[in-house]
Amino acid sequence: MPCLKGEADFAVTVAEVLKKWDSPFSVEQAIETHTKIVAMNLESLEVVRALRRSGVGAYLATNQHEYRAQYMSEVFGYADIFDGEFYSCRVGSMKPNPDYFHSVLKSLPIPPERLLFIDDRERNVAAAQSVGIHGVEYDMGEGVETLRGILRGYGLEICL
Repeated sequence: MPCLKGEADFAVTVAEVLKKWDSPFSVEQAIETHTKIVAMNLESLEVVRALRRSGVGAYLATNQHEYRAQYMSEVFGYADIFDGEFYSCRVGSMKPNPDYFHSVLKSLPIPPERLLFIDDRERNVAAAQSVGIHGVEYDMGEGVETLRGILRGYGLEICL
C-alpha cells in the first residue's frame, strides 16, 4: 500500500519481493509486466471524449503506483483524454480514504455537489459520497449503455 500512496518506491518493493521469493526475474522485467497489466476500455473512453466535446469535464481517479501512473498517462494517453488525472501515488492517499477525495476537491474549482464519481467499488463510491460528491457504482462489464443511462440520470446526454 505505501507505493500506491507515493510513500515508497515500487522498484525497491519489487526488488525485495523478488529476493524473498528467489525469483529469476529482474526488477525491470517484473515492473514492465506488472505495469502493462492494466486494461483500457475503449468504449468508456469514447464516453469520456463525448462528455468533453459537450463541455463536461472528465477526471480520472485511480489507485496506482508511480510506474503504472506514468504508463497510463503517457502510453495510454490519459493526460490528453482526461481534463485531469488523480493517481493515488501523486495524491498521497488512496480511495476509499476520504482524504483522497478531499485532496481531489482542493485541486478542482468545482464544488463537490457538482461532481459525479463513478467507480466499480461500492466502498469508493461511499467514500466520495461522504465528502458530498455524487457517486454511482458501475462496472465496465455492464456495458456502455448502462454508463450512458447513469449519465442521463444526472442530466448528461451524450452522442457517441
